[in-house]
Order: sequence, then C-alpha cells, then structure tokens
Amino acid sequence: VTIDPNTGAITTEAKPGTTIEEVDVPVTVTYKDKSTDSVTAKFKLDTDGDGIPDVTDDDDDNDGVKDTDETTDGTNTKDPNSIASKITPIDDQTGVVGKEITPVTVTVEKIPTDGSVKVEGLPDGVSYDPATKQITGTPTTEGVSKVTVTVLGKDGNPVKGADGKPVTETFTFTVTTKDADKYTPEYADTLVTPGKPATVTPTFKGKDNAETKAPEGATYSIPSDFKAPEGYTVTIDPNTGAITTEAKPGT
Repeated sequence: VTIDPNTGAITTEAKPGTTIEEVDVPVTVTYKDKSTDSVTAKFKLDTDGDGIPDVTDDDDDNDGVKDTDETTDGTNTKDPNSIASKITPIDDQTGVVGKEITPVTVTVEKIPTDGSVKVEGLPDGVSYDPATKQITGTPTTEGVSKVTVTVLGKDGNPVKGADGKPVTETFTFTVTTKDADKYTPEYADTLVTPGKPATVTPTFKGKDNAETKAPEGATYSIPSDFKAPEGYTVTIDPNTGAITTEAKPGT
C-alpha cells in the first residue's frame, strides 16, 4: 500500500495467492492550517476480476465450483487451477491393427470453467474427441502405449487436487496384429497316384517371408460348398491341416 502525499491517491496491490479479502487503510488528511481529518480507504479483494468482491462472491476464482464446495473438498478457493476434479478410472484397453475399436468414454467430474481434458499417448490411428468425450479410431500400428488423461485449467496448465498433485488417470492400450496378417499358409503341389492316398501338410511364412512354425491353436477346414471331383476323396485333419487325397483307379 502506498499513498501520494500531494494527491492522497492510494495504490494497493495484492500478490497472487493473497487470501485477505478486505484491507482498511487509515489516512490522515492534514490541511494547510495544520488541522486534520481521519478517513479510512477500504479495499476489497476480487481474485477473479469479475467485479464482485470475494467477500460476497460465491466463486472467488471463477473456476465453476462454489467456494463452499471447494472448502469441503479441501482445494484453494483463490486458485482456478486448484479443484477436486475426478477422472473415472479407465480399464486397460486392447485393439487389433485395422479393426475399429469399441469407443472408450472418458468421464470427468468438476472440469473448471473454460478448462479441458487432454488425452496423450494413444496408439496411431486412435484419438480423443472432446465433443463426444470418447476415444475412437482404428489402430494402424501394433505395440503397447501408456495413455494419460489430464484435466487442464483455462490457462492450459494441469488442474491440481486437494493433495496438490495434477489430476490424471493412466491406462495401457495394447494393439496386436491379427494372426491372419502375421502368417501366410501354403500347400506344395502334390502328385496323386491312383489307388494310393497322398497327404500334404501346410507350411507357413511369417511377415518377413521366412518359413516359420505353424501357429498354435489354429484349426483347419475345407469350405462346405467344396465337392471333390468324381473319383476323388479329400479329407483334412482339423488340428494339423494335413490334406489327404485319394484318386480311384481309372480316374
């Protein structure tokens, strides 16, 4: 607090974080004839600059949460980035390259006025839409991502809860490639001598086009609309994929 002795103009400045809501400044006016008067200049704190003094403002920092609620929550009524926001926990997610994911809803309580929600670390091809509050998309790359959801204030900085720590939620998003995209099955051309069964087993190549073991858990079948040519019998082992073909003599 300073005063101009010639004009009586009082200049008062409150530092950020100040909590004292009213300041009474006593002033002595001394006239030319040395007589005096006493007067008090009253200053009222207006943290958010909305024209309503904090003593009567029910939301001092204009963060959208009433001071009474902030007091209950244990957050700072004078700091718009101190708010008890809450992000509903999100389960770890899985996806498959090239397949659209099931939308993931991001639910947040007590987002500050003009604040936002940021979602970082999503897999390629997947994004968060603040309008729908959902994570959607089709993954394009396999891998494991750590995704972080953060509540931001209107200044773009993270909101801090009653514990003074940023309000965040993390989960893991694992994207895999379909087995059908990992392997290429092949059957070698096989000679069939009439009257003698001939069997061929499938081989597999990996993504690098190198031969690899048959994938575990795979099953094999012949389409139901396939009809073997007259004189032939064709069977397949559903567990190994081995095809046995026999041609009758005279075929």
